[in-house]
Amino acid sequence: MNDTREEKSGNVVVKDADTGETIFSFPFVIPAKDKILIGTFPEESKQAMWLIDFTIGNGNFANHYLSGKAPFKLEDYQQWFKKLNIKRDELQ
Repeated sequence: MNDTREEKSGNVVVKDADTGETIFSFPFVIPAKDKILIGTFPEESKQAMWLIDFTIGNGNFANHYLSGKAPFKLEDYQQWFKKLNIKRDELQ
């Protein structure tokens, strides 16, 4: 979603946290005051964390997504969370 009055462009890359395999990579352009659908994924039965890295202009951003059916084991999430490379002081 682009809430600004200017067109925004960038690139998104989704990787499997366990394997590092790229699941999805796509450049995008979002018109001003608009939204677009960049892609869709089939429902996964295997539990995994996907690491989402994207750029918009000169900014670099990251997020994550839990794939598969809940519930997730706390131990698995903790292992995946380490791969996000978030420093403790960034969590506050």
